[in-house]
Amino acid sequence: MINIKLTSRDLRLLNDLYKNSFMAFYQIKEMHFNNKADSTIYNRLSKLIRADVIKSIRVNLIAIHKENMDIGVIYSLTNKGLSLLKEYSYKEINRSVPIPINLSQLSHDLILTDVLRKLGGINLKLYGYRANLDEQIPDAIIHKENNKCAIEVELTAKSNLRYREILSNYMTSNKYSEVLYVVKNKAIETKIKNILLENYNTSFYENDSGKFSFVTLKEFFRDNEINKRRHALEL
Repeated sequence: MINIKLTSRDLRLLNDLYKNSFMAFYQIKEMHFNNKADSTIYNRLSKLIRADVIKSIRVNLIAIHKENMDIGVIYSLTNKGLSLLKEYSYKEINRSVPIPINLSQLSHDLILTDVLRKLGGINLKLYGYRANLDEQIPDAIIHKENNKCAIEVELTAKSNLRYREILSNYMTSNKYSEVLYVVKNKAIETKIKNILLENYNTSFYENDSGKFSFVTLKEFFRDNEINKRRHALEL
């Protein structure tokens, strides 16, 4: 273990690891080391690892929204890193330990981080929310004036029964004015829409979509679609 003096960029990186549970190398590069050589980035990450500020974990992960990029390693915050972030950061730090990494949800959480980079918003794992009866806890929320938009990243289709339960929770809640589903493919989108149509007569024609909207990963990560979605969520 080595001693290290944290830079302002280090603290911004630690804060993003704190908010997102983990990050891949490409995310760290795009968010904190833009236009820097990979060797420079790896050198700094290596120093932070040797100082026990962050840690690396080998994973078998494919970024399906990034042309099936191979993600061999992810980076996360250590307890020491969180303590240093609390000590030196001006941002509010509420957690006593880093967000646990759910190895069964790596693809989901990787994509959620990229979705929130585009839209803003808060990953609700950060606050450890637990649902009460008939309350739906989304993956993330976006604050819009006095309203909230719920964000759901959906990579695998759930059962009809589970969707009816989730959609009913959202339909009867006044906590979220909108729900945006970012889905892996059109098949998942169609399944959810059909359940809404069958149970709530929501047709998705002529802007009659209620509080639900849908976008596929492919559509979402197109630049023009990102700008359109950001503009719509800011209105």
